[in-house]
Amino acid sequence: MIFKKLLLCFVCLSAGMTIFGQGQRDSILVSKSKNEYFYHGRQLSFNEMKPMMKDNPEAYANISKANSRAVVGNVMVFAGAFMVGYTLGTAIRGGDPSVPVVLGGLGVMLGSWPVFSSAHKKANHAVNLYNSEIYPEPDKPKPVQLGFSPNGMCLQYRF
Repeated sequence: MIFKKLLLCFVCLSAGMTIFGQGQRDSILVSKSKNEYFYHGRQLSFNEMKPMMKDNPEAYANISKANSRAVVGNVMVFAGAFMVGYTLGTAIRGGDPSVPVVLGGLGVMLGSWPVFSSAHKKANHAVNLYNSEIYPEPDKPKPVQLGFSPNGMCLQYRF
């Protein structure tokens, strides 16, 4: 009778260990096709990722650089689009369009691509740093074995 109670307690305890031993991943998922960042199914911007990474100084520095580079890229795109749009508006009204202004606007917009590319590289690096701190790569599974000892049965955990 006592053996059955002990066996029941052992089974209940070991079942509880497997249930509570599993954790839900709390990492940021990066979509490689579109440079999008997701956290629990919700898309994140650089500004939304910054508070999440405050605990990791290196990841926070990288996401801050990515955010500032993205702002510079957005300003460049806006300035280039304004130059092209203003010239097209002048041509539509019947005025004399300035070709160098259009070419300059296109050049500024094309120049923003490397800025956005470096921003996304910094953001990907920050996400990888953030995720590696939360879930470091496991070495290898550590076996738990049921064995025998001089006093009877034992549970062995080797690490």
